[in-house]
Amino acid sequence: MVFQYYDASTGDYVTINLDELVSELETNTFIRKVDAYIDTNGDDIPTTYYYFSEEAIKDWMALDPTANTDAEANMEVTEPGVIAINVVGDVVENFEYILEQEITYEGEQVTIEEIIQMISSEVDGNVIYTEVGGEMVFQYYDASTGDYVTIDLGTLVTDLETKTKITRASIAADGETPNYGDTVETDPTVAGQILYKYESEDGIDYLNITEDMLFAIENNNEVRNTINDILNEGGNVLFGDVTIGTENYTDVLYYFDVNGDPQLIDVAKTLIQNLIDNSTQLQELKNLLGDKYEDNSIIYTGDTINGDPVAGFKTTTTIGAHTAVTSGVTLPVTPLGVISISLYQNGNLITNSTTDHVITGSDIDFNIGIGNHYQVLPAGEYEVIIEFTVAP
Repeated sequence: MVFQYYDASTGDYVTINLDELVSELETNTFIRKVDAYIDTNGDDIPTTYYYFSEEAIKDWMALDPTANTDAEANMEVTEPGVIAINVVGDVVENFEYILEQEITYEGEQVTIEEIIQMISSEVDGNVIYTEVGGEMVFQYYDASTGDYVTIDLGTLVTDLETKTKITRASIAADGETPNYGDTVETDPTVAGQILYKYESEDGIDYLNITEDMLFAIENNNEVRNTINDILNEGGNVLFGDVTIGTENYTDVLYYFDVNGDPQLIDVAKTLIQNLIDNSTQLQELKNLLGDKYEDNSIIYTGDTINGDPVAGFKTTTTIGAHTAVTSGVTLPVTPLGVISISLYQNGNLITNSTTDHVITGSDIDFNIGIGNHYQVLPAGEYEVIIEFTVAP
């Protein structure tokens, strides 16, 4: 039995080849999954599904009918017509829409979000924080009973607590077995003691570090011998009373030389010589001490310019109305040159721009300004700090 159709152009019936017809109508489409990976640029590429359509497969096979025969095995995802399907990305982008979709679940119309909530709440061991009898409590879901059970946090914490404790033992003789006992609070206390208190679950323990250190020093010969060796070693510095030759010294620093003889340390001489030899330390000491200005009192800064010492002096000057001319200042010594002049009021710097310096004996006249440009300040009295050089 065969199927035929009438061909009007020839006036004959033509037999239909069903095998060829079915083969031509069969679809060769398929989907290939490519797992997530990290590309050469370090970017995370998510899992992607690629759809190979009938048209894309035919076009690929037509490119090389001899070689391109097995699309599922050899056709690349980059071929024209292949469609990439990012399932994760599509779900993420449309997640809110998906959650809002309604379906029939156990005879009721509910959203996908409500189904997820119901399923997650009935997972064995799931913990929630809810109100029971007017109190907020933690509960877990017991799948065997289908009920939530309240968690007793007090019992849970107690079961997990460790029972720590500190005990003490002192050894009076070599080889003695330690006899550990409870520690007690130190009473009375003594200045300089170091005490610790440890509050454990079962009570309070006390540690007297000072007493334990003294006990170890007094009763441990190895510790005592080590300390004596350190103290008696040549070069160590000691403080106290000492006899050197026929001289008795009280409360001094001294050391024992390599021959075991005591030698006195002259602290003042050593300190002064060290400062002289170390200009950096001398400058740091000078910066630390600073310059202390007092009214009508001269100070020497310790600086020199071309060998001439630099001095400072604090006094006052007066400026009249609508003028840059001052009343000048009088120094207790004869200056060689002016380094700087600063004017203050109420402890605030007003200006340090002065010009027209004229030295006459111990008097210095000056005006306010820079070069030939003058500055008029409000009339009144101003504090003056002047730095100048003097003869060595």
